[in-house]
Amino acid sequence: MTGTPVVQVRIARQDDLPAMRRVAAAGFDRERVHRGGIVDLLYSRPGVDGDLSLVAELGGEVVGFIFASIPPGSATGYVDGWAVSPAERLRGIGSTLLTEVESRLHTAGCRWAQMGGTTWFYAWPGIDLAYTAALLAAERAGFTRQSLVHNMDVDLAGWVPRAVTAGVRRARTSDGPALRELIDTHFDAVWQHEAQIALQRKRPTLHVVERGRRLVGFAAHGIYLPDLFGPLGTDPVERGHGVGSALLHACLGDMAAAGMSIAQIGWIGPARFYALAADARIGRTFAIMRKAIGERGETLDLPGTPDSVGLPDGPSARALPHKSVAAIC
Repeated sequence: MTGTPVVQVRIARQDDLPAMRRVAAAGFDRERVHRGGIVDLLYSRPGVDGDLSLVAELGGEVVGFIFASIPPGSATGYVDGWAVSPAERLRGIGSTLLTEVESRLHTAGCRWAQMGGTTWFYAWPGIDLAYTAALLAAERAGFTRQSLVHNMDVDLAGWVPRAVTAGVRRARTSDGPALRELIDTHFDAVWQHEAQIALQRKRPTLHVVERGRRLVGFAAHGIYLPDLFGPLGTDPVERGHGVGSALLHACLGDMAAAGMSIAQIGWIGPARFYALAADARIGRTFAIMRKAIGERGETLDLPGTPDSVGLPDGPSARALPHKSVAAIC
């Protein structure tokens, strides 16, 4: 007599990617585009331990996966993506994956596991509250909510691009040094690698405003996912002159031309700016969740939303962490 198949958890391999994409395509039903591409994003991240990318097999078939990461020197490990095939849910597969990855994070020296809030090659700010099964599974596993963060949506259906104003132009690779200087001077360091990703593309998904020989503003889109806008930053001296709005519209025009029906502004800070500049509306809401996985825990202070100044002409000069995880189990 053949017994019930046993779930096997192992490290993900390159040849698992097609099956993992299928799981993501079926499970990440809140994503309008690029569901399977989330797997490629999280699997191929530089500087992430491959032993924290796991799959679950049932009867020799990949039916789930989980991705985790540990920032250098951090006592917190992040669960960055987590999914189980809809047909195989409620069989303990998601819990098995999560237990295994928590064990690996603890063995690596982490005292905490967190869902949401990382800034390194992320896909979401936290668990989308509409992924109810994921939220409940995380709570059942001992994760507690630390904060809620929001995206805003811009409807691009029938989008009519504005004329290019305020000296906005598409960035060139030769802008690299000036862009690094602008970000180093006024913005959070996490924006450096994001801006460079956008700048190094064959057709950069980055727009800038130049005054003389220096850059005074930049905005990017599609850094990790094609329907995501950001980051956007303007030199404090230039705020109030329409620079932020012009940069935003240059990027939204790109996204509309690429066929996006909705642009998501991830982990919003200056909501009033985006509402006034592009009629953006509050969209998805995400929970950042955390649990102790060591012997003892400690209090964590997490920001709910980034700082914002200089409204209505642009977001703040300082950005706080963006997005990281959704889970379907």
